[in-house]
Amino acid sequence: MPLEQTLAARSSEYNALFPALLQEWTTPTNAADAPMIIRRSSRAGQAVRGSVAQDAWTALDDRSERGKLIMDPAENVLRADKFLKITQAWGLIKEEADELKVAWR
Repeated sequence: MPLEQTLAARSSEYNALFPALLQEWTTPTNAADAPMIIRRSSRAGQAVRGSVAQDAWTALDDRSERGKLIMDPAENVLRADKFLKITQAWGLIKEEADELKVAWR
């Protein structure tokens, strides 16, 4: 029996937030309402932890969509060698970023 790949349906909130993340991966801005993408490389430069701080995450009912919403637009923008180095993708509201001491300001 052949295997068939199925794509999970994305929520309307995911679809609403996707363009802003795609724009920020493409052309980063310092606008107060724009998502803040934070990339931290390992010492050897082999792995990258990506975090996105934005209060718009509160619109997502399913917190697991945060990581998908970071990685999907990144996959559209980054070269494969850069994209494949991302080992973590954390979507944090700004308060969570502050609690975890993630520098986003």
